[in-house]
Amino acid sequence: MGDNSNAVNLPPGFQFYPNDEELVVHFLHRKAACLPIRHPNNIPDLDISPYDPWDLEDKALAGGNGWYFFSRRVKDRVTANGYWIPLGEESVAASGTSKKVGMKKYLAFYTGDGVETNWIMHEFRLLNFSSSSSTRPSKSRGTPKIDPRRLVLCRIFEKYGGSKGSGACNDDEDGTELSCLDEVFLSLDDLDEISLPSR
Repeated sequence: MGDNSNAVNLPPGFQFYPNDEELVVHFLHRKAACLPIRHPNNIPDLDISPYDPWDLEDKALAGGNGWYFFSRRVKDRVTANGYWIPLGEESVAASGTSKKVGMKKYLAFYTGDGVETNWIMHEFRLLNFSSSSSTRPSKSRGTPKIDPRRLVLCRIFEKYGGSKGSGACNDDEDGTELSCLDEVFLSLDDLDEISLPSR
């Protein structure tokens, strides 16, 4: 992904790689409710329309093998060199329950001549958002209200470890980055053949 101004400043050995529930509950919901977002607090607001996915490196928050940013829901996502096509969506549930907290929409990027690329977008939105008036900024502060029905949190990444500087050998089908050692371990046919020293 390269070093850029929107990278998260975390201690060595840590990376910004939240799961779907964390993106919806800890980031998107707090943003919609105008609550302070705990570290990292630098997921930018971005209108993606002018940008192709490969242009996001210095504009969105880099984390794991993708870029993260807040945006607004629009009917068509068209850029200078292509467009995003919806592939489907699924609900995001709270851990250990079947309670739906949001929706995750899958999109693929196509070039202007209709060729599918390896770029994928996950667009998260809230379900049944409710916020007390005490969490809304007052008009006297001059802070514009956010329409939670249009607010989305996007994660864009390139499949198959194609992102510049990602250091990954491959991505699995759900976009999770695998290290080279993970792939070696997963390629072993029979774990019973591995003998560990006895204590």
